[in-house]
Amino acid sequence: MNIRHLSTIFAAIALCGCSTTPTPTSEMKPVSGTQIIASDCFRRADSSQIEVLIKRDVGFTGGGSGIIFYIDGKAVAKLGAGQGARIYLQPGKYLFGVLPTLNLGFNSLMETEADVNKSVSQIYRIYIGFGGNNSVRIARTSDH
Repeated sequence: MNIRHLSTIFAAIALCGCSTTPTPTSEMKPVSGTQIIASDCFRRADSSQIEVLIKRDVGFTGGGSGIIFYIDGKAVAKLGAGQGARIYLQPGKYLFGVLPTLNLGFNSLMETEADVNKSVSQIYRIYIGFGGNNSVRIARTSDH
């Protein structure tokens, strides 16, 4: 195999590995008991709590690393590719954060403000950044 063929193969692998795909809720796999760090978030204590769905994308990029989901700096669960967690929170403002378990020194806790209330869909997507910034991110998303 010549250099040109190898270059083409590596370019194709790189392009395929640069994106992740949102996980549809219907295909989401729940986190297992061993991945739950803060079990109190996974039980509805009273009717005023709101269900929040955290879903991790599927795809090659970052697929081999777990991602820890945080609320206000407290670790809640470790999610693998295509997994999700249904948690229950009181209405209010929180900082949701994510950090890969395999941290080679160029990732830091990425956070976003979450306004948990009944008037807005509470579905969040964990994904790998685009455009040369391969950090893990979390953002509110629509259900698809």
